[in-house]
Amino acid sequence: MGAAEKLEELLSIDRVCELTGVSRAYIYIRIGERTFPRQIKVGKRSLWLMSEVQAWIAAEVCAFRENETGTKRAPGSFVASEEGAKTEPNH
Repeated sequence: MGAAEKLEELLSIDRVCELTGVSRAYIYIRIGERTFPRQIKVGKRSLWLMSEVQAWIAAEVCAFRENETGTKRAPGSFVASEEGAKTEPNH
């Protein structure tokens, strides 16, 4: 399989918690607030796309760094849309 044909990695809730360092409860609260990527259902399992979780982590790091330098942007700027998940700065 070439690079273009590589499938997106799907993550379990345990793996998402491990990667983000937050609890299941935090993740589900943030999903309800639309500030964390929504899971997809595969059978009875809830799974997350690695790319969306990585984008959320990157946005949180960016928000933290901006707050360190005195800007007023709050963490949790993940924005879910019908076209897919993305992050947008709240400047």
